[in-house]
Formats: sequence, C-alpha cells, structure tokens
Amino acid sequence: MESMKGRCAIRGCSQLESENKRRKVSSSSSGLCSLPDAVALSCLAQVSRLDLAALAMASKRYRSLVASRELRRLRYTIGCVEAWLYVCLRISPERNPRWFVFHPLQGRLIALPVHQALPESSSSFVTLGSGVYVIGGLVNGEPTSDVSFFDCYERTMCSRPSMKMARASASAHLIDGKIYVFGGLRDDSGSDSSNWAEIYDRKTKTWDLLSVSTPKMPLNIQHSVVIDEDEELKVYAVDKDGQDLSFSPRGGRDEWCVFDDGVFGFVLFRPGPGGRILWAFPHELYWSEVKLQKLRPNLVSSGITKLCLNSAGNIVIFWNAQPQGPESFELWSAEISFDIRKIYLAAQDFTTYELCGEFVWFAPVLKPAPHRVQVLFADSLCT
Repeated sequence: MESMKGRCAIRGCSQLESENKRRKVSSSSSGLCSLPDAVALSCLAQVSRLDLAALAMASKRYRSLVASRELRRLRYTIGCVEAWLYVCLRISPERNPRWFVFHPLQGRLIALPVHQALPESSSSFVTLGSGVYVIGGLVNGEPTSDVSFFDCYERTMCSRPSMKMARASASAHLIDGKIYVFGGLRDDSGSDSSNWAEIYDRKTKTWDLLSVSTPKMPLNIQHSVVIDEDEELKVYAVDKDGQDLSFSPRGGRDEWCVFDDGVFGFVLFRPGPGGRILWAFPHELYWSEVKLQKLRPNLVSSGITKLCLNSAGNIVIFWNAQPQGPESFELWSAEISFDIRKIYLAAQDFTTYELCGEFVWFAPVLKPAPHRVQVLFADSLCT
C-alpha cells in the first residue's frame, strides 16, 4: 500500500514537472518572442523610445531587437521619430569633446559611445535631419579645415570633404540645402573678400569660395543667426569686439536662437552678462532682458554657457555650478517657457513689448564634474 502511494506521488511529481515545462515553453513562444524578427521589428518600430528602453530589460532577445540597427532604420523610414536634446561637451581635463543625449525621465545627460576625436574647441555646428556637421575648430591650438558629420540616429561619426580654408570660431548655417561658412580665419592667413566665406554643396560634396561684400569682415564671429525677412536672407552677427553687423547673402551660428511665434514675428535670443537672457526683434536689435519669475537658480555667479530652443519652442540653458563648494563642479540645465506681451503707454502714446519667462524645471544634468564643463553644442534633433 505504501509502495503504491509512493508510485502515485512520483507519478504526480512527474506530471507536475511536465506541466511546468509545457508552461515555460508556451510562455517563451508567446508574444513578440514567437514572431519572426521582421514582424517583431515592425511592431517595435511603433513603440516610443522610452518604452523600448523598458522593454529591453525584459529579456536578451528584446534587448537585441531594441539595440539593432534594423530597428532604428525602420523607425526612421516610417517616420516614427522623437525629438531629443543632443549636447556636445568638453569636460576638462579631457582634451576631446564628447557627445551626450538628455534623458527626459532620468533628468540627466547620457554619454554616447562615439569614439572619433573632435577638435578641442571653436568648431561650428550645423544641424541637418538627424545629424550634425562639425566644421573647423582648433586642433593642437591651430585652426583646421576638417569637417565631420555626427549621425545621431546611428551614433556614428564620419569625415566629410575639408574646407578650402582652415577656420575656427566661424559662422555656419544651412540655407537651401547648402552650408555657408563665414569668417574664422587667422590674421596671417591672407583673409579678404575672396576667401572670407565659402559654401558646401552636399550633392556634389565640394567646397567653393564665396565672394562677400560687407562693410567689415571680422575674423572671428562670436554670435550670429540667419533670418528670412520678406524673402530676403540676412545675417545678424556680433564680432569678437562686441560690434554688431548685418549683411547679405547668407550665414548663421547657434549661439543666437531665433523663434517665430506667428504673431509678433521673429524674436532673437542670446545669453547676456550676469546670467541674463536677452531678446530682441531682428529689425531693431535693441536688446532687452527676459523677465524671469522669482523662483530661479543663481545664474549671476556662473553665467550661461549655452542657450538653445527645444522642440517645444522653450528656451534651454546650461551653466556650471558649485553647490557643494569650490572643489565640486556640476553642469546644470533649465527649461524656460515664455510669452511676449504688448504694452501700450497711454501717457506717451507709445507701444512697447516685454518678454516674460517661467522656469519649467531646473536641475543638475551632469555631476560630479572634475572641472568646469564647456557646452560646445546643444540642439533638439528628431531620432
């Protein structure tokens, strides 16, 4: 009798083990895991990048699918892309800058595995599609004519044809599918109206010098932006001596930001002294301070190192801070929404404008840092 009970118990255990094995096989062959790779990728291509990151933690196969180039290419082909803030930083004492992307949920910058060296500083950046052109700059303290392209989607860098002239701190912008570069020449490079500017044709992959007629041709352009006003392209710029200038035909750089609110037209933004944000209408270039709310971080001692606009049309700023003392550095960032108000002064019979900003958030995005961080580039790209 006892032996029969033993045999029944063993038989029951065997049946239970078989049932568990069937369940495991069934669960492993259900859902996306049961689909061919092509079908699974087609499903995953329509999922947000944040959800893909969570899904990648579920299994090795999910992680492999999410990390595959085939998925990134498929998402780009069907137009399932999202705006992400990409940043290029030079973190002392490191010599070469590095690429980062801002993670909205974690609220910090994530380093990207890009290994090709960039110029130490003074490069010009031009965004195009899901990538960024890095033009000129300083290599071992000397201007370079090198040009490279950072593909934000593939997370790779590749070389592009070099410019005819070595340039650093130049002004560059994309106009009608071509890249225009102004200035950035050294005093001893023989700069004149014939070589002060050049243009890159992406179709033929060639650079050509462009003759530009402007009252002054500064070697180094500190800030500039290009605006299409009444179907005429115009460059507004500030040289290294702080002198304003404007000229045609074409050009621009990312230290100034331009925003079209659809009501008041184009508005320019740029960092000001003492952590201030300045704005102006391009036809006046009368710079006024953005009036920020009382709840704000201390920007006076640090100063703004970079200003850009994100995909929501809000201002994004970066600055270095030392909240834990003089030996500790952190890179902080903030997003600021704004609106323009029209004010009529009846006593003077005069209409003026003010721009008010409100902090959406501000927080450290890179900490700790060994030294001050130089933000070379920041912009929203769809990837």
